[in-house]
Amino acid sequence: MKTCKILISALAVLLGATGVAAAQSFYIGAHGGVGIPHDSDATSSGAPGVPITVSSNIGYAVGGFVGYDFGTGFRVEGELAYRRNGLDEQSALGSTFAMQGDSSTLALMANGFYEFGAGSSWTPYVGAGIGMARFSLIDAGTVGSTPEDNDDTVLAYQFIAGIGYELSPTLTLFADYRLFGTADPEFTEADGDVVETEYMGSTVLVGIRRTF
Repeated sequence: MKTCKILISALAVLLGATGVAAAQSFYIGAHGGVGIPHDSDATSSGAPGVPITVSSNIGYAVGGFVGYDFGTGFRVEGELAYRRNGLDEQSALGSTFAMQGDSSTLALMANGFYEFGAGSSWTPYVGAGIGMARFSLIDAGTVGSTPEDNDDTVLAYQFIAGIGYELSPTLTLFADYRLFGTADPEFTEADGDVVETEYMGSTVLVGIRRTF
């Protein structure tokens, strides 16, 4: 009897797996939206022990992705995303200086998602991702200084929450919020000072996903 129960359980698992496999699919998509950078703290070897805060303006984010839907509510994907923001101000020791130039990140991420209410037209989801990002400063510096370009490749991560709407059996429109951050980038300026900063930002995206 025990053996029979085991066989029945195994058969049920196999039948369930077959049902899930029928719903599995690859997908591709693209998204775009606004990037809202958080203020970042920085340090410079040219002014040891002096806290520096850098603020930036709202910018934009665009990206594309390819993924696989397991048909169980779980999805995995690879994403390439670009974010860019204009630098605004730098504050240190009670003084504030206007800044010029931009900061950007080009990130390659591996993301995982879980969707709620599978089979419904509306599907809320949560997710997280990890990867690498190229953080760049472009023509950057305080106003009046000589602008510089610097970059560093660092670990990146993100947390995601959003909702999708099924336009058709193969097309899904979605909107989500992403908290995106990196390990602290570090680079050497033209005068030899070593600068370490941080990057964290909120991104609001809309996009479309096509299933095959």
